[in-house]
Amino acid sequence: MKKFALLLLVLCAALVPCGIFAVPGWAAITNEVDLRLAISNGGSVTLGGKITLNSVLEINKDITLDGGGFTLSRNIPGEPQANGSVIKVTGGKVTIQNLTITGGNTKPSLNDDDPNRDASASGGGIWVGNGELGSSGTGRSELTLKNCRIENNYADYNGGGVYVYSGKLTVESCDIKGNESILSGGGIYIDENAEDVTVDTEDVTVDNCVFEQNTAISSNSSNGGGLYASHKKNLTVKNCTFIKNVADVDGGGLYLSCGSNESIFTVTNCTFFNNTLTASDFTSDHGGNALYMDTKYTTMPTVTNCTFVNNETNDAGEIYVKRNCPITNSLIWANIPVKTCVVEPGYGTSAIVTLDHCAVRDGVINNENIKDTD
Repeated sequence: MKKFALLLLVLCAALVPCGIFAVPGWAAITNEVDLRLAISNGGSVTLGGKITLNSVLEINKDITLDGGGFTLSRNIPGEPQANGSVIKVTGGKVTIQNLTITGGNTKPSLNDDDPNRDASASGGGIWVGNGELGSSGTGRSELTLKNCRIENNYADYNGGGVYVYSGKLTVESCDIKGNESILSGGGIYIDENAEDVTVDTEDVTVDNCVFEQNTAISSNSSNGGGLYASHKKNLTVKNCTFIKNVADVDGGGLYLSCGSNESIFTVTNCTFFNNTLTASDFTSDHGGNALYMDTKYTTMPTVTNCTFVNNETNDAGEIYVKRNCPITNSLIWANIPVKTCVVEPGYGTSAIVTLDHCAVRDGVINNENIKDTD
């Protein structure tokens, strides 16, 4: 009897790695079929290898997806084509960590009367919403991204890497690189319906939160090469690097536009390096090769402990502001052209940028609305 029991244990041990008799949660997942089954069950899911999806992976319940350092991509043979997002989150508290998400490619619906036509063309890598756009999700979406790489995704509208239509987003220690959108938010686009959003690298890890070489380019109308946020709740961007991102007319690195009096926008400990605007002719209401802030309401954004170096544009300034904004303990160094800030009073109010304990080189404080308190 003991010999039989021992033989049975040996047989089971041999079969489990093959996926036979494998108990959910024991073995790491290596194929699309098993991944979709595990996602539908919820809980914790771990990848054991690269998986190429033939269609979008929808998540609509509480789950933690650990990529194990592997890649989740879309099957795009030959020339790029409209295969849709890699992941769509339509409900539940979802954590995605240690995963590279790549190869998403979205196009608009062919139906011009479709009210969701533009949103469906957004979010090449990840699309987030509270069960909208005909999905099977019905609840509130909360997405946390940790130690992920979102790279080389494309959207024919907004949010090449990530598009947040509604819900809550937290991004920690991620690299957002090489994504492209035709309209705005080459790396990440946060819609005005989204709730509290935090993009940070507060945890000390090898992988910093970097927005690099993302583009939002069309015909002189695209904004936010790295990150675009226009919503009604709070936005915190801290300890991030924006490098070599490109947009047409506003916010080569970062574009912020709050949508209510309750919005609180803070940018802290961030570096902006070699971000670019490409438009050849800048009019009023446009600019900010590194940072654009259009705060329509009474909210006053804050910029603290930030570095702006070698950002380029034709005639739009390093930082563009349409309402009062204190810039504290920051470095603004060797930028092209020699304009520290462009201040355009908007919405019937004055706009004052206060530079407090800032170092400025090769920049000109040449606007009466820019105050140097040092």
